[in-house]
Amino acid sequence: MSSRKDFIVVGGGIAGLAVALNLAKHGYRVAVYDQGRLEDSATAKAAGILTFQMPPPFVDWAVETLNIYRGMRGSDEGLKDVGALLFSVESGCVERIKRWISSYNLKAYSIDASRAESIAGVEFHVERDEEILYTSEFLVDVGWLLNTYQKLLSEYDAEVRYGVSVSLSDNEVIAGGVKIRGEVVVAAGSWTPILLPELKDKLVMYRCQVASVKGVKLGVIIEDDVSDYYASPAGGNSILLGDGSNTRLNEPNEGYKPDMWETYELMEKLARRIKGVEEIYPESVWSAPCVTGRDGFPVAGAVSEGLYVIAGFNGVGISLAPAIAERVADVIRGVKKISEMLDPHREIKSVLMELPEPYRFC
Repeated sequence: MSSRKDFIVVGGGIAGLAVALNLAKHGYRVAVYDQGRLEDSATAKAAGILTFQMPPPFVDWAVETLNIYRGMRGSDEGLKDVGALLFSVESGCVERIKRWISSYNLKAYSIDASRAESIAGVEFHVERDEEILYTSEFLVDVGWLLNTYQKLLSEYDAEVRYGVSVSLSDNEVIAGGVKIRGEVVVAAGSWTPILLPELKDKLVMYRCQVASVKGVKLGVIIEDDVSDYYASPAGGNSILLGDGSNTRLNEPNEGYKPDMWETYELMEKLARRIKGVEEIYPESVWSAPCVTGRDGFPVAGAVSEGLYVIAGFNGVGISLAPAIAERVADVIRGVKKISEMLDPHREIKSVLMELPEPYRFC
């Protein structure tokens, strides 16, 4: 038994859904298949932070992503500018962020500790050499985002299925035992190097982890580059706490095993920054496999004739995937070329021992 689609997208996270919607809008028959459950994906477990604390061109793409979200139905409920406080000891870094973010008419200005405390609703420990930057930063309701993409795809009669076995064989996809012919876009996150062995040396798998922590209430996102963690409001007396963990993985399923000690270390860092949070405790900790290019940049574009890829967002897919998905769709349609820094065939001359963070100024 077999069928045919113009494009088969393998992977139903934010990147796969965004590529599929872009193609469907241009009249292509599209199907999206994912072997896992949606609730187990890296997208579903994300903290939902849309950040602009990135150098160009990534900040350009993050602003494009913001505009894409703003144009989606229900954005007034699913997208909120809660702002962010960046703690840094690098004044040059702070000035660059201010210059770039301000150029988009987004908030970005230095503040003192008392103003930061008023915005956050907590008291801070701040060293003399630390600077505090207040910027626009958005929280995206991930459930709203995924549901909206699926609803929009249904309006174009695109097929979206989760929990089906998926494999690639020459110019066809086998999904749930059914052969489906068509051009293929692999947007499978950490499973990408398994599905596309030719890209195995271009990608690195690692564990993303976030904890729901009870006992502190925040009115703003905290990006603490001094102590290396982030915290975001989670409603009531809870926050989401993470640090962009870069524990390497040999295979994706290892990413679903959270490290409790990592969470306790982050809680200690938080307690050193925020006064009076000694009685905090983790409600839950969850993790998922993530992936990045070995140079820290995404891998997006044509792999070979009729085969494309979009993966490796280094933990910031909520900020970048929709904008880069538009570029991949443009490459597929033949109207644009992919940026050299995203090209799957780019040469990666050297790799750092630790995962690089090219998105961050500091």
